[in-house]
Amino acid sequence: MADIRARSIRFLCFQDHGDDPATMESWIGDGSPAKFLRLLDDANAHLVVAEEDGAIVGLGARHGNQVTLNYVDPDHRFKGISKEIMLHLQAQMSAEGLKLAYLNSSRTAAAFYLVLGWHRSGVDLPDGSIPMSMRLGG
Repeated sequence: MADIRARSIRFLCFQDHGDDPATMESWIGDGSPAKFLRLLDDANAHLVVAEEDGAIVGLGARHGNQVTLNYVDPDHRFKGISKEIMLHLQAQMSAEGLKLAYLNSSRTAAAFYLVLGWHRSGVDLPDGSIPMSMRLGG
C-alpha cells in the first residue's frame, strides 16, 4: 500500500510537486508501511483497497467524515478505480448518517473530485492542497 501511494504521488501528481525531489519526499514521507498499520489499529479509521487479479491497485481511507487517502497505482489509472473508492467511502459515510464529507485535494485531483460532486470549501492551504466538501445522503 505504501508503494502504491508513493508511486501515485511520484508519477501522477506532477502538477503538485513539479518533479522536485524534496517536495515529493516530504509528501511521501519515509515510505514505510507504519502509516497503514496505524490506520488498521484505529477503530475510527476506515481503509478500503481495490484489487485486480489479487493485487492491490488502489487504496482509500477516511477518518469520520474526512477522506484522508485516495491513491491508485499509475499502471491502473483511468479504469474507474479512484471513482469506485470514493463512491464506496461516500456510501459508508452516508450509511452512518453523516451529512457532510470533507477532503483536502491535490491540485492534480481537484477536477476529478468536482466531477464527483465535491465543491471547493475554502482557500487553498499553505501546502497547496484544496479544501473540498460534499453533502451526503441526497
